[in-house]
Amino acid sequence: MTDASELDEAAARARCDAATEGPWESWPRVTAVRTGSSGGRAGFEFRADTAANAEFIAHARTDLPAALDENARLRAALDEAKTNREFDRAYMLGLRDRAEQAEARAEAAEKERDEARANAEHWARAWERANDMATE
Repeated sequence: MTDASELDEAAARARCDAATEGPWESWPRVTAVRTGSSGGRAGFEFRADTAANAEFIAHARTDLPAALDENARLRAALDEAKTNREFDRAYMLGLRDRAEQAEARAEAAEKERDEARANAEHWARAWERANDMATE
């Protein structure tokens, strides 16, 4: 495995579940790791090359399950965000369509208003002419 994205989470979880319960502890002075104990008896011990390796191995039993849990939580949050994004996109497209329809209605209303003004001006001039003719 060369890339973190290649992690087989199910296999990693199975290895964690099959391992001796944690937490484990390390003894850096003797560079060994002791697994959890059962009934006062120590679990299996295995040698590590360095104190740092022993510490890493000891913490892997609790660190890896925690990392897998966090990864699952983040994947769920990402899925929810994707769902929300799609919902928001559909909602925004609907709003855009409604705004375009409202703009078209406003343009039609402005045209109707302008025509009504022109018609009112026409009839006002006609009324004035009729009054002028009546007074002559």
